[in-house]
Amino acid sequence: MNSSFKKIAWVVWLILALLGVAGVFERIIHGHASANYGSYVVWGLWVSAYIYFAGISAGSFLFSSVIRLAQIKKLERLANISLFVAMIALLLLG
Repeated sequence: MNSSFKKIAWVVWLILALLGVAGVFERIIHGHASANYGSYVVWGLWVSAYIYFAGISAGSFLFSSVIRLAQIKKLERLANISLFVAMIALLLLG
């Protein structure tokens, strides 16, 4: 990989990480106040995000389980990645 591309990727990653930390901090301080549950549009977005992450978690766990049960050696790396994705999606549900 090009050195300048790596620097740009790190800067973008750092900016996104800082935005994520700011979002977590806002959620801890203000709780669900920013969700604006009185508005049906924003409430619907929370519900759809919950269903989306539940589906991603279940699907990636099922994918990993099938690979492990069938003992497919070529897809072993994908099984590990899909388990990681399942754990992250479960964390995003809470």
